[in-house]
Amino acid sequence: VLAFTALVAGLTCILFGLAPALRATRATSGTSVNASARGNTAGRERFGLRRILVASQVALSLVLVVGALLFIRSLNNLMTMNVGFRQDGLLVAFTNFYALKLPPAEQLLFKAEMLRQIRLVPGVDAAADTSNVPLRGGSWTLGVEASGARGTVKTWSKFIWTSDKYFETMQIPLLSGRDFDASDTAGSARVAIVNEKFLREIMPGVNPLGRTFRSIAEASYPATTYEIVGVVKNTKYDTLRNDEPQIAYAPSSQHPASGPWGNFVI
Repeated sequence: VLAFTALVAGLTCILFGLAPALRATRATSGTSVNASARGNTAGRERFGLRRILVASQVALSLVLVVGALLFIRSLNNLMTMNVGFRQDGLLVAFTNFYALKLPPAEQLLFKAEMLRQIRLVPGVDAAADTSNVPLRGGSWTLGVEASGARGTVKTWSKFIWTSDKYFETMQIPLLSGRDFDASDTAGSARVAIVNEKFLREIMPGVNPLGRTFRSIAEASYPATTYEIVGVVKNTKYDTLRNDEPQIAYAPSSQHPASGPWGNFVI
């Protein structure tokens, strides 16, 4: 894009600069004297209009140059930003298996088997399933209620349902506690891993491991009590420009509204 813009700008300058220059070289001295004698007054008017046009052109060009520099600076800031997870060597696969018409009880098993097969592919170092891929633009938010040093807090949190090894795959540091594992099943106690922002905003000043919080019910998502089993670093969620939000991660096997689809980070 930069090369194309530079080429067009260069050709434009040559075209609009060369035409008047060639015209000036073809004018004879006698023609110039006669034209000067006939159109002194008209020349002054044209000169005044020309000055206005030149001033306008310079002003518009200055605005464009300043805008381009600000755009380049913003682009550089976004490209060098620390988003909290790996961005290189990562493949994202959005899949669905609606056509198989599996009953709901078998969908989670099929997705788990699909993930197991992906992990067996040569060259795959790690893989995980997730309900939300960071920076894709989508998000899921639930109201939460928790008790902390400031008493009961009612607020909201982003939610992501993931398989085990999600944090290893995304290279999100686990600060304390444990990752999800095979013991976190659809029939076991509900557990969650939260980020630093969650602790700072919802339950500051307490040891979070073993404490609980409750999600507020909405359609297809019943009120649920989660036990915190781990804490991870903050990450970007929906866009680069927004601050890192409070995030709660829960096991994919405990997703209350899972369907015949899977999002895999590989």
